[in-house]
Amino acid sequence: MKIRTFVSVVVLCMMTMVGVTCWCLMGDQDTFAFKGRVLQNDGILLIEPHLGEEERLSAGQFAITEVEGYVLNQDGSPISFAQIEEGAVLQITHSGQVLETYPAQFDRVYTIRVVE
Repeated sequence: MKIRTFVSVVVLCMMTMVGVTCWCLMGDQDTFAFKGRVLQNDGILLIEPHLGEEERLSAGQFAITEVEGYVLNQDGSPISFAQIEEGAVLQITHSGQVLETYPAQFDRVYTIRVVE
């Protein structure tokens, strides 16, 4: 009986440690958003952040090649990457980490929404 109790306590402790580790790694991730105009879409979006956007301090243009989440039209319906037109204004939600490339890129892009 003592061994069963001991094993149960050890397993419970291990499960708690795994749960805390997962929460720390995947927990509250900071997200950032900005608006910018599409300069080009040839399978890679080339975006110029609007004046006054904090991202513009990092780079004048960003290339976006993939999105982890959704690409949405103005009415909130899903669209494909290819349906985003040059000149459109987008709101882009991202991780905040900028890769040192030219044009600059984000480590992760979570969502893109057409706003104009």
